[in-house]
Amino acid sequence: MGTRDWFRKQTWKNADQIDFNTRLARARASNRSQYLRVQAATLAEVGLHANALELLDRYFQTHQDSIDLAQAWLQRAESSAALGNIESAVEAYRMSLQAQRILPNVQTNAWLNYPWFVLENELERLYAEAMEVLSEFQCPLLFPIQEYRYYGSLALLEQWVGRLESAMMHARNAIEASEQTHSKFPRHTTLGLVSSNVSQLHHRLVSLVS
Repeated sequence: MGTRDWFRKQTWKNADQIDFNTRLARARASNRSQYLRVQAATLAEVGLHANALELLDRYFQTHQDSIDLAQAWLQRAESSAALGNIESAVEAYRMSLQAQRILPNVQTNAWLNYPWFVLENELERLYAEAMEVLSEFQCPLLFPIQEYRYYGSLALLEQWVGRLESAMMHARNAIEASEQTHSKFPRHTTLGLVSSNVSQLHHRLVSLVS
């Protein structure tokens, strides 16, 4: 790994931590929050969620006014969820959404991932809140995975309140998005595709239109 990648380490042994912390201390103060967040994201990508959360804790202790605050809270939500910490994930998703309300030009996928998370974990007490989130944000759907989660969540939540015709329509849209093989970006044709159609939620979507 080159020196330019010091904040994208995929292992977190003692030597990795010493190197990261040494370089972080030398970095410009205005850049440190980004380095902490990116390193946390890289560790989460390789399954080191506990270590990612430790770095995010450091981020939140000193960088509460950073422009990427909403993204950092989203990362915390996803790592907490990966470790089975449901309530911590719920709180972090809410914090991410609140940060996005304060800085609406800085968009994340929290508004899509939170309702999907609520449905995956069958948190029925939060279904109404999940519907409100989908209605409130309405960010552009640039990738198939975004269309899939948006329409899929809407379908299952509409089914929950008994609006079956609307639920079926949204389920069809979600399934169509899951079957796309190319994104809208010519140079990145596989970016943002739906990677798996075997989840329990997907089976429920298929059942809606069967």
